[in-house]
Amino acid sequence: MSQGSSSKKQGKDGSLHGRWTDEEHRLFLEGMELFKKDWRSIERHIGTRNCSQIRSHAQKYFMRLEK
Repeated sequence: MSQGSSSKKQGKDGSLHGRWTDEEHRLFLEGMELFKKDWRSIERHIGTRNCSQIRSHAQKYFMRLEK
């Protein structure tokens, strides 16, 4: 098995596919505090997820908070 192998796949835009890592989620929360819902700024802050993935993650995150 090679070092650095992962279930993460990279899209054409350089974004990762699959489950969010703890670090990505931490950067998401930090980005939400800094930039509110400015998805493009949060995208730059995280660096590994695209705008649509971030919006989807935010939607699921807020739905979980409501429970």
